[in-house]
Amino acid sequence: MLALGFGFVTLRREEKRACEVGTLCASPIARRRMKWALWIATMISIPLLTFPWWSKLVLG
Repeated sequence: MLALGFGFVTLRREEKRACEVGTLCASPIARRRMKWALWIATMISIPLLTFPWWSKLVLG
């Protein structure tokens, strides 16, 4: 959870910071891919982190 939180904070900080032309943070395509990767990792981790709560309902 800390790593995901750090990823969101870093991504938000990069959006506010001025980037030099030609760097990775200046590319809108790379920025979009980073956002997608972070959200996909979040969607995968939520069911894994909450497994003890919902597994009793599903597995009986």
